[in-house]
Amino acid sequence: MPSDIEMKVALRSRRWPLAASLGALSIAAFVPFTQIWLYANFYLKKNAREQVIERVKSGEYGPNMAQNAGVIALPADNNVSSGGNVIVVQGNRSNPYVFFFTFHGILDNYSGFLWVPTGGKPQEFQDADEIGTEVEHFGGNWYFIGHS
Repeated sequence: MPSDIEMKVALRSRRWPLAASLGALSIAAFVPFTQIWLYANFYLKKNAREQVIERVKSGEYGPNMAQNAGVIALPADNNVSSGGNVIVVQGNRSNPYVFFFTFHGILDNYSGFLWVPTGGKPQEFQDADEIGTEVEHFGGNWYFIGHS
């Protein structure tokens, strides 16, 4: 028969896996990993994206996709847009709306960062005004658009 001390040690050692499991579940449930990833993606690639916008404005980057004049495939070394490294450009070339994908799903599911020209509104970009579309201001001319 184990002593009282041995029983207490055994009970304590069984609590650690339970506490670790509960801690891991709490972290998974309450830490906003998606928001953390979005903010990291935005701030890490912001300068490179702004350089792409300047190249679009100057005419260095222009439509190069036969099926859609508003889509620009970027050079392979310019990894600023997910889903094929393409951007969507809409409006006046000197001050356009420029959309960078963070997720490019099938059909019409997508999300990403939209640069809105001065004086413009994010709802004026494609289908950003549809019901169910998430629009979040990220500062300055930048917005996050989530469309499903």
